[in-house]
Amino acid sequence: MRLVLAALVLLSHMAVAQESLESLLDDAKPGDGATKAQSPNSALFYILQTLLTDPTPDQSLFIRHMEAGDWGKALIQYPVAFDKSTFEKTPNGKALFALAHFKNGMPVTGLELLFNIDQPNKIHPEIRRLWREAAPENHFAWTLAQINWSPTFSEVFPSEVEFRVLTRDLYTHTDVAELQKLFARLPSSSAERGRVGWQLVIAYSMAGKVEDAARTLTQVIKASPAPVSMDLMNMTAARLLYNRGFFAAAIKYYEKIARTSEYWPDAQEEIAWAYQRKGEPQNGIAISQSLMVPALAGQVSAESFFVHSLGQLKICDYAGVLTTLGQFPKEFKGRSERLKTIAASTDSPIVKRLLETLKNGRVTTKALGKDAQDLPRLISRDERLYRMAQSAKHLEAEAKAADATYTKTFSNTGLQGYFDKLRQNTMARARRAGADAQARVKELALQEADQIKEILRKLHIVEAEVIQQMGVTNRIAAGGAGETGSKAKDTVKFKADGELWFDEIGNYRVDVKKACRGAQKGKST
Repeated sequence: MRLVLAALVLLSHMAVAQESLESLLDDAKPGDGATKAQSPNSALFYILQTLLTDPTPDQSLFIRHMEAGDWGKALIQYPVAFDKSTFEKTPNGKALFALAHFKNGMPVTGLELLFNIDQPNKIHPEIRRLWREAAPENHFAWTLAQINWSPTFSEVFPSEVEFRVLTRDLYTHTDVAELQKLFARLPSSSAERGRVGWQLVIAYSMAGKVEDAARTLTQVIKASPAPVSMDLMNMTAARLLYNRGFFAAAIKYYEKIARTSEYWPDAQEEIAWAYQRKGEPQNGIAISQSLMVPALAGQVSAESFFVHSLGQLKICDYAGVLTTLGQFPKEFKGRSERLKTIAASTDSPIVKRLLETLKNGRVTTKALGKDAQDLPRLISRDERLYRMAQSAKHLEAEAKAADATYTKTFSNTGLQGYFDKLRQNTMARARRAGADAQARVKELALQEADQIKEILRKLHIVEAEVIQQMGVTNRIAAGGAGETGSKAKDTVKFKADGELWFDEIGNYRVDVKKACRGAQKGKST
């Protein structure tokens, strides 16, 4: 009896064990409905079974990770499963390995691995579909990955992706013929055509082909979506007209720029120049006078003071000229020094704040607050700097993802080598991107400091002309009413090639009254 009971218990345990084992095996069956519901990559699972007819245990584990959609485990398992295997060298093997990087927060690395495949047309259609789904044309990685487009990849990605790749570094393109071909090839409704058209406008302008630039700009203005702001396009139209001597028409375009626009100070300055060229310096003075207010410090270029002083000189307002010369160092002497400090600094807090802000999106001068008075004036409009900051942001995120993947490999013997190298490479790349952005800020700071120095040199020429004209005025006005001339502690010395600021050379006192008119009559006789 005891033997019978023991046998029954044993059979019962065996039945339970068999049922448990069958349950585990059932869970592993690809045909199970519950498993399909939890497996987003079930189609890929079956494809891998056909591609790997006799998989090793490590390869089978990779396939299971793929079936479950666990790309993190799949990436870590891949080197173990396929190291030195035939599959690793196939387009499908390389495409899957690249996709695993893309899916694990390393899209730039993933695309670069993908584009190392020589025969992308041999990638399985299902793997191509997964790639198209993961990397649409508007994904940021297309603008960062160092890849060369091959016609064979047109079988993997749609034409929109090709156009995105071909137009990603447009700001470096200045070859008119190359841009013309690309512009003609792109669909009229595509955003890329508008961007290429805008770059073609710039290239035409640089080549002196103003009429071609104007014709192309007419098409770009109508593009949807607009490649740049309407304010910038109106500014460009005005500059093209100015370049051809149509000053009145140029002024009309400049006047379209709203006071709230980032471009308004530049538009006002260029209107003043247009009036100067029209022979209406009094109107130019009226326009540029609005740029002299302290509230616009950091937004107005040094050239605004030059055009203002030149207008004053032309109407013989010597007292006004000297006032402008005296105001210039108050506005730009300290600013010039701060810009030079930024250009020479290796660790500037203000630059760090700027770059962190740009990583979150575009900025305006107003949004920068007090920092705007110390940063380069065009910082908020510099497209290259914005792209560099965005590149640094995405590459830093990729470096963190690579570091996280490396950390997960500690429990897998022999895996650290590849992932440690990947971690180091992505971190180095992120650091370079950040350094490039900092270098761009320094470049802009140095450019503006040099511009201030050049305007200071030109203002010294204006100063010398004032002194000369006042001497003539003194002789013409001799015996007349009013005190004219310049009084300084000693003699005003003209120095055009150094940074001698006007607050360092003495004091002026001028009361011209009617002498300018006399001087003009004297010149005409």
